[in-house]
Amino acid sequence: MTDISRLSRPVVPPTASTPATVESKPVAAAAPAAAAAPTDALVGARAGRNVADAGRSAGETHLASQSAVHGGPQAEAVKVSPEVAALGKKYDLGAAQYSDKYGVSFERGYVGLEKGKVVSINVPFQHTVKPGDTLTKIAKKFETDVTFLAEINGIKDPNKIQVGQKLDVGLSGQVIMPGDTLSKYANQTGVSVEDIARLNGIKDPNKIKAGDVIGLPWMGC
Repeated sequence: MTDISRLSRPVVPPTASTPATVESKPVAAAAPAAAAAPTDALVGARAGRNVADAGRSAGETHLASQSAVHGGPQAEAVKVSPEVAALGKKYDLGAAQYSDKYGVSFERGYVGLEKGKVVSINVPFQHTVKPGDTLTKIAKKFETDVTFLAEINGIKDPNKIQVGQKLDVGLSGQVIMPGDTLSKYANQTGVSVEDIARLNGIKDPNKIKAGDVIGLPWMGC
């Protein structure tokens, strides 16, 4: 019986270039390993730091996603409740851009709502440069690298940062709500309680204060 699969394509005789085809198989097989490289939960979660190219804060990123869904930010003033407006002012979130039953997008953050009640507040998370700080020191503190910090902050010379300068560090700011725990954040991000505590300099994971801002690896909108 004739093998029809052989009739459907020409048989190419072996040439000097044939070994190149054979050698490409290991390269193709190695591709999945590159995708799975971030074995550490913290590193994997922070892979979302590429969001900095589109917007450097979680709030800006959330706004971008809302724009895609709702056809862009509203040009007119957005009406929000006095409580939400006060939170926007307190955390310096800028002007409200969009509002629906699920929450309010601000220029630099997001206030989540559930049946009209505030259930979450996303804010910019930045490190303020202190005397003695270097980009290398800051990168080590937040477990990232100097190249990344320089890139997302538009720093041309990593050796030149100013005291008082505010730097994005690749984390999303979350206001701690009453009843929140580090375990809750760990479940949301896939990052361990120990990692979250270490990133934020929290000595006792069982003692966090409502109203404080905590930095979490960005996990999407």
